[in-house]
Amino acid sequence: MEYDTSVRAVSPTSSIGSTCHDRTSDSDNELSQSLFEGKWEAKIGLGKQRADEEKAECHVLFTRPTTPNSTQSLYERILDNLRCEVDQIRDSEIFEQNMPFGPQDTLDQPSTNDVEEILRNMMSGSSLSTTTSRTEWADESTHSFATFGSSVRASSSVAGKRDKGSRRLAG
Repeated sequence: MEYDTSVRAVSPTSSIGSTCHDRTSDSDNELSQSLFEGKWEAKIGLGKQRADEEKAECHVLFTRPTTPNSTQSLYERILDNLRCEVDQIRDSEIFEQNMPFGPQDTLDQPSTNDVEEILRNMMSGSSLSTTTSRTEWADESTHSFATFGSSVRASSSVAGKRDKGSRRLAG
């Protein structure tokens, strides 16, 4: 099985059985497997802690600095940590202000059962005319929709109500 190399990057020959040549450098070919793995683990940082993990392991208690340089360094580190905390609190406060006030907002019932009025309220530049009657929406019409790859056609001549759950379906 051959793959078009213009679509994706070249993979080693043994990985997918392609006809593309392995592009390992000569210096990497000369390394043993363990040295090669060690080189790339160090290069990509595998096994190293992320910056946030290193920061989390920082000692909480500070020793009293003895030199002016260490005092200044400690002072700057404390200020940086405080600034980060203030930024996080500010961001979470902004997020909470933009969130709805609770589940009751999403559970509120509409003030009307008139679908046309609800649509008019949702669409500020309403293209629905106020003279549209309910029977115009429920006139003889044929609708089609797809379900799992097969097309289904349904027609309705009911004036705005279902006739006890029965429908006429044409396949």
